[in-house]
Amino acid sequence: RAAAAAMSPAGGGPRLCAKPTRLFALCVISLLALLIMHNALNIDLAEQTSRRPGLLARRIQPTMTQPFDGGGAVRRGTLAVSAARPEGVSQPIALARASSLVNEPPWTTAIAPARPFNYSDCTTRPGSLGPTRALEYIVSPDDPSGFPTGCEREELKKLCEIVGRVALNREVLTAVCNSKIIGQLETFLEGVAAAGIKNVMIIALDQKLCDWLEQRGVAYYKKISTAAGSHKISAQKFRIVREFLEVGCSVLMSDIDIVWVRNPFDNMWRDTDLEGATDGWDAETAYGWTERLDDVTMGTTVEGYRITAFNSGLWYLQATHGGLRMMTLLAHRMETEDTWDQTAFSQEATLGTHDDWLNAGTTVRVMNHLCFCNSKTLLRAIRPDPLLANHRPVVVHVNYHQNKQSHMVDINARYHKGVRDALDRTARNEPKRTRPIAEVEAPFWSELNDGFVTGSHVQPSVNLVTQHSCNPITPQNAFLKRNLQLLPPVCEESEEQLALCAKLQECADEGEVALLLVTRNNSRALPLFAESAKLAGMTNVLVLAYDGNGAGASGSASDAPSRVASDSGLPWIALEAVLPAAAIYSLPAHALRYAALRQVLRAGVSALLLEPTVAIVTDPFKALYRDSDIEAMAAGWDEPSAYGYNHVLDDESMGFTRYCHGSRIIGKDTAALFALATADSERLAWTLVKRMREVPGKPERELLSEELWLPSSPSVARAGVIARMLDYLCFSNSKVLWRTINRLPRLRDRHVPVLVSIPADSADLLQRMAAVISRYHRGEGEALDAFPTGQQMPEFSQELCLPSHHLNPVAGAAAWLGKLTAVGWTWSGVKEIRFGDDGTLKTPWGKGTWKVVSGKENMVAATFIGRTHILLFSWKDERGQFISSRCEDADVVLGRSLPS
Repeated sequence: RAAAAAMSPAGGGPRLCAKPTRLFALCVISLLALLIMHNALNIDLAEQTSRRPGLLARRIQPTMTQPFDGGGAVRRGTLAVSAARPEGVSQPIALARASSLVNEPPWTTAIAPARPFNYSDCTTRPGSLGPTRALEYIVSPDDPSGFPTGCEREELKKLCEIVGRVALNREVLTAVCNSKIIGQLETFLEGVAAAGIKNVMIIALDQKLCDWLEQRGVAYYKKISTAAGSHKISAQKFRIVREFLEVGCSVLMSDIDIVWVRNPFDNMWRDTDLEGATDGWDAETAYGWTERLDDVTMGTTVEGYRITAFNSGLWYLQATHGGLRMMTLLAHRMETEDTWDQTAFSQEATLGTHDDWLNAGTTVRVMNHLCFCNSKTLLRAIRPDPLLANHRPVVVHVNYHQNKQSHMVDINARYHKGVRDALDRTARNEPKRTRPIAEVEAPFWSELNDGFVTGSHVQPSVNLVTQHSCNPITPQNAFLKRNLQLLPPVCEESEEQLALCAKLQECADEGEVALLLVTRNNSRALPLFAESAKLAGMTNVLVLAYDGNGAGASGSASDAPSRVASDSGLPWIALEAVLPAAAIYSLPAHALRYAALRQVLRAGVSALLLEPTVAIVTDPFKALYRDSDIEAMAAGWDEPSAYGYNHVLDDESMGFTRYCHGSRIIGKDTAALFALATADSERLAWTLVKRMREVPGKPERELLSEELWLPSSPSVARAGVIARMLDYLCFSNSKVLWRTINRLPRLRDRHVPVLVSIPADSADLLQRMAAVISRYHRGEGEALDAFPTGQQMPEFSQELCLPSHHLNPVAGAAAWLGKLTAVGWTWSGVKEIRFGDDGTLKTPWGKGTWKVVSGKENMVAATFIGRTHILLFSWKDERGQFISSRCEDADVVLGRSLPS
C-alpha cells in the first residue's frame, strides 16, 4: 500500500510522505515480503510438476524477455550431388564411425527372433542391439599420451597425480565419505578388496579420514568439507566428479552402503555417457513400463510411461562431454536449489528439454537389475528363487534396508566367505517375493488414473505463452553447450535419392521442409491441411503420396492420394519415387513415414514430419528452437503429463523405505515431429523403421515414445538423440485446445497456437479442422464452442445448470439413487465424497448439496465451495463412475465409486 501511495499522481491520491527514508524502508520491506511469499508459492508449485524445484520462480526474470536466437542450429546451403558422403572435415572420426553403422537400409537388416533376455548373466549381452549415439570423449581413446589432461591447472594438479597412479584404463571406483562412518567404510573396503578391485580411491571430506586411509594404504583425494548428513555429503559428489571428468578420468561413483561382489569394470557396457543402477526390483520397474490410462473424459485409452528412479548412490559416468554437461548441471542445481540429490539426478537422467530448461543431452543406460542390484531385489527376488541360488551379482546396494552394516556383513559372508545361509540372519522375516507394480498400485489405481487424466496444472505454461507467445526463449541454463552433428547437404547418387533431391531443391526453405505422407487412410484431411498451411504462410511443404492399399484403406481412383495431393496445390511426389520397391513392400504402413524421413535427412535437409490431420495456425518453423536433434509434440494436456514429473509409488510392505521415486509422463503425439538433419536424427529414423519391422503390431506412438523417453537397458539400445518437448500450448492436441485454450480467459482471446492435432479416428475430424481454421484464420471467435471437450457429455449445456431444473432427491424414487448414496466416491482421484439421502454432500473441501436434474436419468447437480457441477453417472459390473462438467467453465472431472 505504501508503494502504491508513493506512485500515485499528486492530484489522484495520497501525497509523498515528508519522510522519504521511512517510506523507502516500508517499500523495501513490503516488496521483500511479497517476493518471499511469491517465491515460496512458486517453489511449492514446482515441486508438484515437471519443473525442477526452485526454478519456476526464476522464469519471470527480465533476461527471459528476449526471443532465443543464439543457440540453435540453422541449416543452409544447396544440395550437392555426390556418389559418397564426405568424411574427414565434415564428419569427425567418431561420428563417421557411428554413421557408417546405419548405411545399411533398415528394410534390409535381418530380424532376429525375439528371445527372453537372461538378466542373471552379468557377463554377456546380445550380439547386436543397433547403433547408438557416438560418444564425445574428453581425451580420445586413440590418444595414448593424452591422459590425464588439464594438469597445468593448479586446482587439478593433485588429482592428476592421483588418477595417474590409481586409474586403470582411465577409470576409477570412488566414494565420498567423512570420518563419522568409518565402520561402514571399513566393511565397504573389505568388499572392494575381496572383489579384486584395484583402481579404488576415496574422496575424503576431513583430515581424520585422510589419516585413517593413509595408515591403511588406501588412495584418497582430499576435499575438506563441513557438510553434515548423508544427503548434504552426497550432494557434493557432482562438483567433485566434474573434476575427474575434466582430467579425462571416467568414474564409477559409489555410496559406501554397498558390497562389491565382483569387479564391476568387467561388466560395464561403455556405449553411453551414463550407466546407472535402478531402484526397481524387476524388469518392468527397472527399465520402464507402459501404463494404460482410462481417460473416460475423452472416450479413449492413453499410454503413460513410467520408470523408477536412478539411484544417485551407484552410477558410472564416462569422461565425455555429455557426462561433463550432466555434472555441470547437477552441481549448479545443488548450489542454487534446496533439493535432494537423488531427485535431481533422476530428473536429469530421464526428463528432457522443454521450454526454458535444457537437458544435459547425456545418453543413459540402466544397469542390469539382477547384477547391479539393490537390497530389495537381493533379499526378495534373488534370495528365495531356486533358479538364482548360484547367481553372483556384481554389487549389492543396501539402500532399501536399515541396519546397513549388519546387512553388509551378511552379504560379504554370503558371497566372499561362502556362508550360503548368511543372508537369512538379518533377512529371515523378509517376504520371499517382490510385488509386481500392478499389485502394488491396485488399491489406489483410480486415484493414480483419475487425478492424472483430469489434471490441469497449466499455470506456469500459461505464464510463459502470455509473455512470449510461441517464440523460442533463452534457456535459464544456456551455459550448457550441446553439440549437434549436422549432416552436410549431399545427394547420394541413387535413383530414388536423386528424385527426392530434385523435389527438395524446389520446395525446401533454408534446408528445411514440412513433410507429409498421404495415404488412403488420411487423404480426406489433406485439403483442409493445405488450406490452413497456405493461410499460415507456409511455403516449404512437400507431400509424399502413396496410392497403395494400407490396412483398412479403400476408395476409388478419384480419391487416390496422388489425385488428392495434386488437387491440393501443394508440391508433391509419389512415395514410389522416394523409396525403393523393397522398402515399400516390406515395411508396415506406419514405418514408411520414417523411412522417407531418413531419406530426407540423409540429403542434409531438416524435416518437420506432419500428419494431414493437423490444422496449421501459424508458421511452425518460427516456433522451433533447433537446439536438439528432435523436437517432439506432447500427447499430454498439462505440465506433468506433457513434460513428466517426479512420481512416488507406495509399496507399504517395505516399511520405512516404502516410498519409491520415479518419473511419469504421457507419450508423444506423432502428428508433429521436427528432425534436425543430424547423424543422430537419421539414426533415430533408422531405429524406428527397424523396430516397426520387428514388432509390426505395436502402435507408432508407443515405439516413438519409448525411443525418445526410455533409456537403454540390457535388452535394448536407444538411438541416443537429444530431444526437446514442444510447448503443448503451442503445438496443441485437441484436448488442450478445447479443454484449456478455448476455456481459460487468459488464453481464449489472446493466445494463438502454432498448430492443432485432431485424432485421425475422430468422427468429426473434418468439422473440427474446419472450426480451427474458422477460429484462427477467419476470426470467428465462437467457432470452437459447438464442440464438446471430448466424448464425455455431449448433452451438457448451461440449461442443465439452471436451479429450476434441479429437484430434491426422493429416497427410493429410482434404483440408481440407492447406488449413489450407498458408497463413497473419489473426485479426480481424491477421497472421498458422500451423497447423503437428504441431499447433503460431504467433500474433502467442505460440505455442499446435491439435487437430481429433472428429466435426466443418472444425472445430478452437485454444489460445493460455491460452484455447481453436473454429474453423469454410469455403472459397469456394479462399479460406478461419473463425469462432472463444471457449470462455470465446463471443466471436466472424473470420479469413481469406492469399495463398499
